[in-house]
Amino acid sequence: HPDAVVLQVFPYNDLCNNSLGLADTCSRLDEHRPYFVLDGDGRLRLTWLHPFRARARRTLRLFGLAENLELWRGLVVEGETEAEFGRRSEDWATANARARGLELSGNLYALMPEAGQPEPVRAGWHVTEALLAAFDDELSARGIRLAVVVIPFVRTVTEGWEYFRRYHRAPLEAGYDTGRVESFLAGRGVPTLSMRERLLAGETPPAQSFNRRNLHLSQLGHRQVAEWIERLLVEEGWLPAGAPIPAV
Repeated sequence: HPDAVVLQVFPYNDLCNNSLGLADTCSRLDEHRPYFVLDGDGRLRLTWLHPFRARARRTLRLFGLAENLELWRGLVVEGETEAEFGRRSEDWATANARARGLELSGNLYALMPEAGQPEPVRAGWHVTEALLAAFDDELSARGIRLAVVVIPFVRTVTEGWEYFRRYHRAPLEAGYDTGRVESFLAGRGVPTLSMRERLLAGETPPAQSFNRRNLHLSQLGHRQVAEWIERLLVEEGWLPAGAPIPAV
């Protein structure tokens, strides 16, 4: 029975991970991932990329073990550097995308404005927004308040953006993914913290908020976000100013 829930959303990954039509175009884990789809009446229905394998995985432990061994064989190459792994993963995702009639690997489509989106991407956005709405509705029904932190992809807030965009030769927009999620949440009245806006308006170079090795948040980035979350909760009146946050 929490008083509030703080949800972190990373649209650059989340759109692809929520899109059945983009499965196998962003991660080797997609075959194991559950997906929601929207029925004709707009309700969310749970499914899998391979429903039979999903049922076998839940009932036959030996099948699940064999499937995991197959997955790790595809993920790990002995002696491979992180840069080589990144290039191999990108080539794998792009090849799968092209086999489905798509030009780009799945993650990149989060940065493509609506006018240029293929149908699987539009469907993925509708599912993602429906999931956010369902999460908000469920919390509201339980009397729990929701706040959301929207995290940008590092390339969209650093000096390497123009090179990144030209390299992929696609009509990508740096703030499309985060802006769309933030606008959707604003329409529902959900307090939202835009990390992209704060990074671009701050005095610290945005690149310092991310780990150069894996592009996730750095120690500085984690501290910044934690402080921004605390400030947001105070501004919303959910937390008294200066009050200690109890450990869980």
